[in-house]
Amino acid sequence: TEMRRKYKRTVQLVIAVVVVFLICFLPTNIAVVAVLVTKQNTTYYKKYLAAVNIFYNTLFVTYLNSVIDPVIYYFSNSAFKDALRKALVHLNLRSGKSAASQDDEQGESQGQTLDQQTISVSHL
Repeated sequence: TEMRRKYKRTVQLVIAVVVVFLICFLPTNIAVVAVLVTKQNTTYYKKYLAAVNIFYNTLFVTYLNSVIDPVIYYFSNSAFKDALRKALVHLNLRSGKSAASQDDEQGESQGQTLDQQTISVSHL
């Protein structure tokens, strides 16, 4: 049943990513079609301008997909969480610290174990 549970979680993850993809990309693609249709006929010039404005206003939703996907992966997969934490530890990122103060403290963190560094990063 462990295999079935993993399969179910994987299917849910794929469904979530596809739904978010559709929600994020559908408005822009509909706007592109509207721009192309209204561009064909010069009598629809005002509708064309409106379609172009709608297109530009929906682009942020399209780009939002790039922000939402990692969040979905983070909350749905413990392996992704662990990999992200290790990457942040490797980059020596800490909340509220400037790059200069990170460099100053790099010598101090050399003596820390990976678990201690992970704990300091988990507060991000």
